[in-house]
Amino acid sequence: MLKAENPNQHTNIFYEQDGDASLSFKQKEIEVGKYPPFNQSPKNSNTFKIVLHGSNTALPKEIGKGLNSTNSKARISLSLWMNASVKLETGALKTGSKKIYVDCSLTVDALSKSACVLSQECHTKGQL
Repeated sequence: MLKAENPNQHTNIFYEQDGDASLSFKQKEIEVGKYPPFNQSPKNSNTFKIVLHGSNTALPKEIGKGLNSTNSKARISLSLWMNASVKLETGALKTGSKKIYVDCSLTVDALSKSACVLSQECHTKGQL
């Protein structure tokens, strides 16, 4: 689950259907998925789900050490990269599609449905 925030007071953001997402461990892609389409009103935040599926790459051996550990303080550092096409609307003014890119560094305690995110830092690139 991710949270997107629209800090602008007057602009609606429309995330289009063609976005992609990729999860990597040490620059090796391990899962891929789609960035979901949704609309975001001014001064609003949305929580949305990105479903990722295993890519054709086998998990690196280093990741298995953290997963097989009985240590409750296991930490796995990952990168989540997303791109999305967005349109902006301020009153009657609408823009064409623009690409944005989101790059997140995160640390989790496991690779499972019950995994907890221990830390995260995301940056958005692209001109709106």
